[in-house]
Amino acid sequence: MDSIVLAFNHGNGPYTRAYQLARLVRLYAGTSAPIVVPWIYEGQASILNQFGDDYLLSRELGDALKPALYWGGSFLDYAKELPNVGDAVERRFMDLSMGKLKVRDAMGRQFEVRIEDPLYINAYPAIMLPAYVLSLHEHVILRRYADEFGIDVGSEVIDWFSRVEKGALTFISAPAGACSSGFKPVDEIVIPPAVHKYRREVYRFRGVRVIGSGVEAANASLMSRKYGRGRKVIVTRGGLATVWEAWLQGIPVLIPPPRPGEDPEITYNIRVFEGWRMAHLLMDWKRDLNTAIRYAAERTDKLIPRPLGISVAAATIVRHMKGKRVDLAGRYDWLCKEEPPRLH
Repeated sequence: MDSIVLAFNHGNGPYTRAYQLARLVRLYAGTSAPIVVPWIYEGQASILNQFGDDYLLSRELGDALKPALYWGGSFLDYAKELPNVGDAVERRFMDLSMGKLKVRDAMGRQFEVRIEDPLYINAYPAIMLPAYVLSLHEHVILRRYADEFGIDVGSEVIDWFSRVEKGALTFISAPAGACSSGFKPVDEIVIPPAVHKYRREVYRFRGVRVIGSGVEAANASLMSRKYGRGRKVIVTRGGLATVWEAWLQGIPVLIPPPRPGEDPEITYNIRVFEGWRMAHLLMDWKRDLNTAIRYAAERTDKLIPRPLGISVAAATIVRHMKGKRVDLAGRYDWLCKEEPPRLH
């Protein structure tokens, strides 16, 4: 391994988790291999800087990956198009990730690196790579969504996500939407929430904080509300990263109803969040805020074992890289439930 190359799907959560995982893999493996991050968003460096400054941004890899990412609108329309473009994106990405690559470091310096033996980490993938994978289990969610709501998702879409979510090792963090309706992992390794460090926007604020895409309509009405001196509440779309980070800090979380065309993952996330008292659906501000406060006070996050998922995944990857036995089967499967176990 002479480098760690990341791939990921849309949003800030996937690439920040992939980067944190890569840093720990490198630490546990005792290597100084550079971490190469596809450069997708203009503000990406400032967000990565919250977790470290040892990354190399690659515009070439970012441009290669972009056509496979979700950029808004109907998620199902995006998913149905992905098999049509994904193969070409995979080939282009793989070709560029071997050999000379132009990069930019955290100081803004530009230079070339040569990659001959990369280790790939693929977070919530849109394309298939010979990688270690953090997975949402999107193919399970889409199949369940099609069956439950009678939506024509398309077998080729489900097959695509089933294919890309297979890795050298595939990790599913729980509790999460994939855990609804009795999902049982087979080849996947269940780990605790994929959190290592918290983003500043999830802890450094007062009052109401609106985070993430899909909650713009809530912004104007909620940002001006007062929520007690020094108190906090987060309103978010319902993606895993923000909810997990808030939950682990005892911060109340509200989620507006999913917007039309939303990723089915969000629908199932909300069910699991309610069951675990992680977050509450926002329909009426006063009533639902009180419920979210009560949920946060229950601190069901204390049921979650430590270390958290990023550390567990990194240690497991390094064991696998060294040819050692990986035996996490069943250890954390109890987390992948719609409700937490009773306290004894």
